[in-house]
Amino acid sequence: MREIIWDLFTNTIAATKVLGIDDDFAKQLQEAKDKIRPPEIGKAGQLEEWGHDWDMNAPDNNSDTGRHHRHVSHLFAAFPGWQISIHKTPELAAAVKNSLEIRGDFATGWSNAWKINLWARLGDGDHAFKILNQQLRLVAGSKTVMGGSEAGGTYANMFDAHPPFQIDGNFGSTSGINEMLLQSSERYDDPTAPGGDRYYIDLLPALPSQWPTGSMHGLRARGGFQVDLDWKNGQLTTATITSVGGTATKLRYGAKAVNVNLKPGEAIRLDGELLLSLQR
Repeated sequence: MREIIWDLFTNTIAATKVLGIDDDFAKQLQEAKDKIRPPEIGKAGQLEEWGHDWDMNAPDNNSDTGRHHRHVSHLFAAFPGWQISIHKTPELAAAVKNSLEIRGDFATGWSNAWKINLWARLGDGDHAFKILNQQLRLVAGSKTVMGGSEAGGTYANMFDAHPPFQIDGNFGSTSGINEMLLQSSERYDDPTAPGGDRYYIDLLPALPSQWPTGSMHGLRARGGFQVDLDWKNGQLTTATITSVGGTATKLRYGAKAVNVNLKPGEAIRLDGELLLSLQR
């Protein structure tokens, strides 16, 4: 819960700056936010769910009270939140990874989808792809299976097989595919625009090795941008960034990062080294 509140307060404070309103309210939120207990790492290197290593002191099974239970809500700070990231908080990101490994891969519905997104946020496209394949595994019957290798899957009509049906698995898995190819959750401060809504746009941050060559057109990134990508042999070949209403962003691909400033409607095309190849 404290991760959700941290996210809510942080986003609301940012909104007051962008809109130029409610300074006093933002100050109150900041004072309250500073009192929130930060995420903590437990004795197994995992992100603690409740404190005092509750999860590691739980029974070694996948029951509702076991340490391998499919719920991973305590990892909200990594996805869909952004308090934890591999770039800014690598130790906490490693703890998220340990938590995922302890909980295990097998689950149903929203849990499968959440794990796909989380592994993508951690930059592990192959692990995200593994769980995506489990989610798309054909299920012929409607027997309720909540744990183990027979859990989850997809019915022949493409409905998610969290008996009797859970749309979270469908929508969440689609989100996970997007997260493998494009992420824009991490904010940065722009000294030229105090209070501006600025985001890193990560290109192919978790590309699975099973997708060595391909393309993606039309995904939207935070900050007001549209992104088209092409890649070959696992490497980015071209990226076209179009401003829908945004101005400044930082494009990041692997260890490379470049600043981009566009007017609404403008577009640039970059090569795999993030060098300008065409402006239109």
